[in-house]
Amino acid sequence: MRIDVLGVGFDNLTMTEAVSRGAALLEEPGCHYVVTPNPEIVEVCRENPAAMQAVNGADLVLPDGIGVVKGAAMLGTPLKEKTPGIEFAAGLMGKMAERGRSLYLLGAKPGVADMAAERLQKQYPGLKIAGTHDGYFKEDAPVVEAIRESGADCVFVCLGMVGAGGVGYVISNSLQGYDYGTAGVAILLVFLVAYCIERVFVRIKKKFY
Repeated sequence: MRIDVLGVGFDNLTMTEAVSRGAALLEEPGCHYVVTPNPEIVEVCRENPAAMQAVNGADLVLPDGIGVVKGAAMLGTPLKEKTPGIEFAAGLMGKMAERGRSLYLLGAKPGVADMAAERLQKQYPGLKIAGTHDGYFKEDAPVVEAIRESGADCVFVCLGMVGAGGVGYVISNSLQGYDYGTAGVAILLVFLVAYCIERVFVRIKKKFY
């Protein structure tokens, strides 16, 4: 059962539980997606029904930021803890590296995802990079096709899910159009709603330089 915070339903999990749940989704056939809303995204959802539908339709909704956790407590329905998107992504990559799984990076300025991919492979030996694409594109179809052809097990989407449902939501729906279930293939999309790959890269850069 999810905890309702102003209309957005959050999964009540610790970070360890969230990472385990994300790893489990990678084992389930079909297209799944995870979102990590912060207070600002909750406000967007309250004003935008399409965004609300996109967020609440996720397989996993994680509270990114202490503001969501405090809000839930004030409403009398406390959450266990905040589960920031970047930390969730790091934990999930660790699990993926153990299994030799593949990751596709989508978002940020041209070249940034490529640099992040190079650093991530050093930080997570065993993690495979299936491909990258920047966030500057006009047509969704070629990107969806590139992801599908890459064979990626997981996609980190750093584009946001606001506006008319969000580009990320469109990509998720498009990927679900492929018959992953019948093929016995699973794919997990992780929407780092409040972040971008640049922030991930900054953390990695501090670690290696």
